[in-house]
Order: sequence, then structure tokens, then C-alpha cells
Amino acid sequence: MSPHHLAKVLAELARAGIVESVRGVGGGYQFTANVRRLTLMDVIQLFEDFSPPGAARHDPNSATPVDLALDAVLSEIDEIAKATFSSITLATMLQLIARQRSGQ
Repeated sequence: MSPHHLAKVLAELARAGIVESVRGVGGGYQFTANVRRLTLMDVIQLFEDFSPPGAARHDPNSATPVDLALDAVLSEIDEIAKATFSSITLATMLQLIARQRSGQ
């Protein structure tokens, strides 16, 4: 990741109140959010534009029955993914990382 792109990501996280800039020697960014409340979906939504549920992926006038069926399946998958990401907090992720590091 380029330093320029990383700066843009950190600026967006700072605008959302997830990190704050720390000035001075040894400065940088410090995490300020609540790890027990912040979900993966909260972070993902900062960087991804989600169209409303059920939004057509194809032009409805030219969509075939197969297109419409695939749209329905993909919309359901999107909703399941959103629900899953909304249920996982950063605290949960940190616990999973710790378990993996300890070999459990």
C-alpha cells in the first residue's frame, strides 16, 4: 500500500472517530473507538458504497429470467454478508487473532 493511499485511509478513519492523529516525536495515529462496539461493517461502510437491498444489477427492461434469479441470489448473499459483518466486533477479531497466534 502506498503511503499516499494509507494517509487517505487513516484520514477517513479519523473523520469517523475511529483513530486520532497524535503529533510530536513518536506520533502517528492512535485507535480511539470502542473495540466492543465497533463492527467490521462499521469500518467497511466507510469505504464501500452499498446500493439499497434489491437494487437491480441489470436493466429491468432487458433482464432475462436468469438475470433476475441471479440478482435475487446475489442480493441475498449481500444481505447475509452485511449481517455477518455487522455481528463481528473488533474485540472478536482481536480474540480470533490471539487464538491463532497461540496455536489454538
